[in-house]
Amino acid sequence: MKDANYTYDVFISHAVEDKIPLANELAARLEQEGLKVWYSSNALRIGSSITQTIHEGLDNSRFGVVILSKTYLSKNWTIHEYFELMARHREGKKTILPILLDVTAMDLAEKNLTM
Repeated sequence: MKDANYTYDVFISHAVEDKIPLANELAARLEQEGLKVWYSSNALRIGSSITQTIHEGLDNSRFGVVILSKTYLSKNWTIHEYFELMARHREGKKTILPILLDVTAMDLAEKNLTM
């Protein structure tokens, strides 16, 4: 899975409320399998620009794992991350791997989120 053009194998996009029920464990397990994971808990530092740090993570990740939950769908920032990943996906630079957590296809359609 390694690619010389990417620092990370995967970028995990999630709502902060989904850290404990899923995101923390997912990040840990992917790292245990030897993947380089961009994860906000590891990447964001006090005093750093959140927007810049996240965009650098997006730019330097081969894949985007999106944990789609009702909370994720309700937040502007997470939807922004999703559309950033989709823009890269359409350019042929990313593959989005969705995880549906408490949402249905109808919930996604209501937000105009296409896969």
